[in-house]
Amino acid sequence: MTTSQWTGVNQMTNFTDASFRAFYQEIMTGFQNLGVTKTTDTGQVDFATVLKPTVANTYTGYEIRKFSDSITGKDIYLKFEFGCAASTANTSCRMTVGFATNGAGTITGQYLQGIIIQSTAGNVGSPVYSMCKTNGILWFTAVGQTGTDGAFILERRSNQSTGAPLDSYDLRLGTFTSANNLSYQCLNYNTAVTRTATLFQAANLLWAGQGSGLTGGDVVVGQTYSCFPEIERSDSHLYYRSGELTANSTTTATVFTSRTYMATNQRWHASAQLNAMFMGVWE
Repeated sequence: MTTSQWTGVNQMTNFTDASFRAFYQEIMTGFQNLGVTKTTDTGQVDFATVLKPTVANTYTGYEIRKFSDSITGKDIYLKFEFGCAASTANTSCRMTVGFATNGAGTITGQYLQGIIIQSTAGNVGSPVYSMCKTNGILWFTAVGQTGTDGAFILERRSNQSTGAPLDSYDLRLGTFTSANNLSYQCLNYNTAVTRTATLFQAANLLWAGQGSGLTGGDVVVGQTYSCFPEIERSDSHLYYRSGELTANSTTTATVFTSRTYMATNQRWHASAQLNAMFMGVWE
């Protein structure tokens, strides 16, 4: 497994052409260092010359990167499009995920798509980025000044009894500019399904073990679930109540086996009863 966490040197808003280039290039360099390699598709962005969009909600460049699952032998292609949100001063990054490209920048066959980063005017500080890549799992969070900037988790599904890999992948993503806009999507080799869903089951709580981030005693941690085609437990990521773990610290919890998790302080779901924060597997 490969992990990476760092404080960005480029803020997420008030873009000039130069800061637009630097912001997205820094993130793509992070994926490259993680082993999510750039493909040879033609037409990909040149970070030396690309200009920021002049029209809201548009994109002016892209990269395609490959995530290889050594268990299934499948290559997963991720197309990142670099653009702006409702204001041209603020960032918006769209991601398309599928099993093949046409060599010229288009994801072919079945695919999933959504926004993975979207900043607002308040996010003027440098974000904290966290990434993890392992067999069948790739996740990313970007936590800015307001903690509402975005994340995604791509996860291969496994048989709940045997652990054998299945022919489908789950994608969870959200930009968290509102409390409950998490999108859940499922991609297999023949079909793609999108659902908007709350993934947390409060009745199934775990007790996190002792870790570097505990603020006092054990911490209540909740499981997450795949929702389609049937409900299944996931151990790629969990959630914890806001304030119970120190941001950017590790702890242990058990779904199937004991694993180490990173608490990124990324808001993952919010309601009057629960302010749930993201923690992803980190080993």
